[in-house]
Amino acid sequence: MKDLSNWGRWGQDDELGAANLITPGKRKQAAALVKEGITVSLEHAIFQEDVIDGRGHLMRTVTARPTGS
Repeated sequence: MKDLSNWGRWGQDDELGAANLITPGKRKQAAALVKEGITVSLEHAIFQEDVIDGRGHLMRTVTARPTGS
């Protein structure tokens, strides 16, 4: 799996990850496809009672706490 990893591919300070592969030209191309200026929520509740859209439940697990906590 390491040969498929992108960790460190764009340098240690990178915060975009694979989003670096989306070029300015591709962003312009995507923007040209916009027909309406609607807002679409991308949220996914962590603790959700009923899952009606086929997505599974998310679970949050804390494996470490910051020093001094």
